[in-house]
Amino acid sequence: MEFGIVLVLIIVLGALVLYLLWRIKRSEDAMQLPVVAPAQPPPAQAATTKRLADGDEIVFDTFIQEKAKEEGGCAICLVEYEDGETLAAITSCKHRYHVFCIGAWLKDHDTCPLCRTQV
Repeated sequence: MEFGIVLVLIIVLGALVLYLLWRIKRSEDAMQLPVVAPAQPPPAQAATTKRLADGDEIVFDTFIQEKAKEEGGCAICLVEYEDGETLAAITSCKHRYHVFCIGAWLKDHDTCPLCRTQV
């Protein structure tokens, strides 16, 4: 009789240990963040203007660090601008973004990402 109780306790404790090890492994896997590649800026373009609805425009220009009034980066992807990079500026609010970032944003939204001005 005592042997049966000891055997059941060993089996229950073994199952509990295996369950706890499984839970620890699962929580460690959940805590790992996926690796995301940084956004790649678009190739440089000549300064051009793209007209949107109601006369608003997006102007493409080249970022030059020496002429920048302040350091900054794209509010969409949070990557800082680099010298020679082509940026897109919304003319109604003057906010600038990477061309790829604002293009992707404007596919789903009709406002500036920062100030929510209608574009």
